[in-house]
Amino acid sequence: MPLIVAANVAVGKRWANVAIAVLGGLVSLMAVLFGTLLIGDMLLRSHLDQARFALGAGWVLSGVAAAGFIIPGVRKDAAAWLPIDPNNPVHAIALMFAVVLFGTNLATFLFTDVFAALAAQPPQHLADVFFGELPLLVIAATGVGLYIRRSGRESLDRLGVVVPLWWHPVLALAVAGIFLAVLTGIDAANHALLPGTAERVDSVNTHVFGEIMRA
Repeated sequence: MPLIVAANVAVGKRWANVAIAVLGGLVSLMAVLFGTLLIGDMLLRSHLDQARFALGAGWVLSGVAAAGFIIPGVRKDAAAWLPIDPNNPVHAIALMFAVVLFGTNLATFLFTDVFAALAAQPPQHLADVFFGELPLLVIAATGVGLYIRRSGRESLDRLGVVVPLWWHPVLALAVAGIFLAVLTGIDAANHALLPGTAERVDSVNTHVFGEIMRA
């Protein structure tokens, strides 16, 4: 959060590129250090774990990849494909966080037993869902510069929060129906082609979301 606030403060300043280098360096460094600590702890305990090593390496590589966006030319190339301002510190830091999150989540998916990790979690309740999503709301508000460089009204406009027109709920329900149909088809295909995996998915879903479904 402090990095997001600092990036917003730096928007439009003459030292914006310096802020990008410093803040981006911190994002990259934190990812690399976390990955190094994972690997180092494993080596110090002389307990070689291929999955843990791969996860640590994923953090390190993600941090190194994110550091590429410190270079102005790389951000300009990205701006040709993405709707970003290459000189905006908020956009630059967002890109770096996105790279780290994508890389580390991919490493987690590929090299850890995600089902086992989810099964080890306590069942979710409605309050858990609310408080789990609340940080995303705070990050979104801070990311657009709420009361830092934008007023409350300007922040809502930037986030696209508007009074819905009559056709918005209709469109939302239609899209939800399409997604439900697609997910139902995928679930049916999963049970037919990969029954073992489907059984684990059902078990984890029942464990994690059973309390919510019964509410």
